Amino acid sequence: MFIRRLARYEDALETVEDGLLRFPNEPAFHYQRALIFLNDGNAFEALDSINRAIELGGESAEYLYALAQSQFSLDD
Repeated sequence: MFIRRLARYEDALETVEDGLLRFPNEPAFHYQRALIFLNDGNAFEALDSINRAIELGGESAEYLYALAQSQFSLDD
């Protein structure tokens, strides 16, 4: 997501939250939300979001890697 690359986390989060309002069961939006939280240093929120993405069927390597990153960040 381009906005996330610019470190405009609030804008990126707003965009993803809008998507979640329309498509609450779409794993990709929860995954993107997790990445935003990870990049913003919020590991607890990231872990919740990535777990939800996986629950909804997003079991790709990317999702599992984000899960590991979230868990690792909690240990810091």
